[in-house]
Amino acid sequence: MTSALSALGLPIPEGGLPARSTCPFCRDGRLNIYDDSTVGGSWFHCASCEFRGDAIELTSKAWGLTVEASLYKLDESTCSILPEYLGAAHIANYTNNYIDRRERMGKFWELARSK
Repeated sequence: MTSALSALGLPIPEGGLPARSTCPFCRDGRLNIYDDSTVGGSWFHCASCEFRGDAIELTSKAWGLTVEASLYKLDESTCSILPEYLGAAHIANYTNNYIDRRERMGKFWELARSK
């Protein structure tokens, strides 16, 4: 959490999670930060602009970069990324199993609610 917020120049909340910081997209102070107990790391959600995602998605969107480019930028800036996480296979797996799956599930639930 602190590495992603630091890399984006956002205020780092003191104490444990859950916490709150400034959203890099709407600049509202309602970026909620939670502990992602299922896969580890942090989960971000802005109640104003409805951004949601992990630290990689947060930095990727804020920098306007792909997941791969964002990982390399994070590795060069505030946090060290393990070399195996920078490989194409791992990045494709992450994108498919986390980002794409969440988008597919969101569309599924939208469709289910509309019927």
